[in-house]
Amino acid sequence: MRRVIRLDPRFSSVARRLGVGRCVCRRMASAILLVLVLVIAGSLLSDTRVIARDTGSVGDPPVPAAAGGGGYARGFTPPDMDLSYLGAWSLTVSASYTGTLPVAFDWRVVNGVNHVSPVKNQGASACCYAFAALGNVESREFIYGAASLPDYAERHVRDCSWDALDPGSGWDPSDGGNYLMVANHLAQMGTVLESDLPYTTTLGLPCPTDVSYQTTLLGWELMSGPTAVTSATLKAAIIDHGPVYSSIYAGDANNPAWDAAFGTYDGSSVLVYDGGQITTNHAVLVVGWDDTLTHDQGHGAWIVKNSWGTDWGDDGYFRIAYGPDDGYGAAGLGSHVAYMTDWQPYDEEGTLWSYDEAGWRGHVGYVGSTTAWGANVFTATAQTRVTRVEFWTVDAMERVDIALYDDFGNGPVGPPLWQSQGHRYDHAGYRSVPVNPPLALEAGARLAAVVRFVARTTQKPVPIDTLSSQDGNSWISSNGTGWTPYSDVGIRLRTSAALPDVAIVKTVSGSEVGPGDLITFTLAVANIGGGIASNVVVTDVMPAQVVETTVASTLAITAAGTADYMWMVEPLASGPGGVITITGRLTDTYAAGEVFENRALIFDPLDVTPANNVSVARVGLRKVYLPLTIRGL
Repeated sequence: MRRVIRLDPRFSSVARRLGVGRCVCRRMASAILLVLVLVIAGSLLSDTRVIARDTGSVGDPPVPAAAGGGGYARGFTPPDMDLSYLGAWSLTVSASYTGTLPVAFDWRVVNGVNHVSPVKNQGASACCYAFAALGNVESREFIYGAASLPDYAERHVRDCSWDALDPGSGWDPSDGGNYLMVANHLAQMGTVLESDLPYTTTLGLPCPTDVSYQTTLLGWELMSGPTAVTSATLKAAIIDHGPVYSSIYAGDANNPAWDAAFGTYDGSSVLVYDGGQITTNHAVLVVGWDDTLTHDQGHGAWIVKNSWGTDWGDDGYFRIAYGPDDGYGAAGLGSHVAYMTDWQPYDEEGTLWSYDEAGWRGHVGYVGSTTAWGANVFTATAQTRVTRVEFWTVDAMERVDIALYDDFGNGPVGPPLWQSQGHRYDHAGYRSVPVNPPLALEAGARLAAVVRFVARTTQKPVPIDTLSSQDGNSWISSNGTGWTPYSDVGIRLRTSAALPDVAIVKTVSGSEVGPGDLITFTLAVANIGGGIASNVVVTDVMPAQVVETTVASTLAITAAGTADYMWMVEPLASGPGGVITITGRLTDTYAAGEVFENRALIFDPLDVTPANNVSVARVGLRKVYLPLTIRGL
């Protein structure tokens, strides 16, 4: 078992675990005054009028996470910021699915396979957000190549997130939460198996110091804020991204009738909500829909997984009428829609450098512009390699430009050591951009990460953390030249001290084959190094003698480039990988006894041993012996 020892949370365990030092004590009053003076002075620069940062919940106030009808706990509370601006574009921006939407769709029966993890019971604990979020994570990993549906520990999310561990957060488990909190936790630490940390409704338990992490979140999208997306948009998201997390209004004292109807639902009908404007208070997992289901409002309903056990509803599921596309939809279903987009195996030798330990808790910018810059300066505490730049996007982003610099004085110092420009994102979320090749750093080296954000809607495009204590290593700018110290900016660096060593071995079935015969090539892929191989490409140079090929793989692969046999392969942890199989037929036009070679290659920019990146299989066409004819004398 992989063991990760975490320090006592009373001593800033999260900051130390992430590899960046932080002062344990609070800032002295003089230091706070100094920062305020710097901010005020910076705001006097030309074109640097800082908009008041957005940290409130205007338009979407939090509600108590207490139990409602039937005694079942809820637990969804919206993020700390006013996200009502997301509704300005989420209603018109659809997911990437461009085909005709089917009449019915259910991830429990796609291609005869159930892609949804079993229904669980949150009990009296207000942690529906953890169950719905991890349900999305479990399905996503299985849909995209996990050997089986994983079962991750909701208790670790509830008891070990920053909100749970930092004494200054003011958070209590009964306050509930949201997927943004979960995404931050999974990016900082990772998933833990339910078998290693079984769920319990008992609150106040310490976060365990000896756990084995499985996967780490690299990408996450928040598709909508308090305004629900249209039915067509939500359907497309479900097909594109698997079962999706959503908030819903599950009733409370403000609507006793709906509270009772939802709490006592037995699965024999379709729920219909017609109560008007609401504030959502529960998190669920939307797994599909059926346009043919009938109800009092006509036809069509969502299929949704709850976290109240299999004795509630239809074995833990419910169906609810679509409702109008008026921003409230089916009791708010379609609001705060979120899903994981990218992840990697947990890296034992990896760290995440950040100052926004609480995650995205506010955003800032400048009057009259949707463009602003953010920067963080980090100091390496040991020799390592920077493998990724990570950051929050607080809106759809028309453009994001990233650069790494040697140092930061009154701005970035010198030419960039690495840069990546022109990124575009259709939704708010969490992003991770690989640094290729990785940037090597010696102990004590300083590195400035600078990101230019160009938002689609908001004039506050720079993500900040307003809750954890400030480090004094963050800046913002209106033009990339004049910089102002500010709260901890949500820009991070992921590092790793270990390197991968990818290898490939190609074999062919049988030693000799003949014209017209079936032939099978097997490509065994592995990572025998210590670090994660995150950007693996496999190429097979298939000879012209082989035609009518089909490809199967035990790994998740995606076609890349224009070559017939080139794939991007899912990230490979250290150890055995998987097998890609190519089956085809030999043509009838080549001579007997002919020999040809079939070559396969594997590549990762971090690979430390190129010698095992190529494998060749030799194919010999068996000789054809003509029948002997006896001629008369």
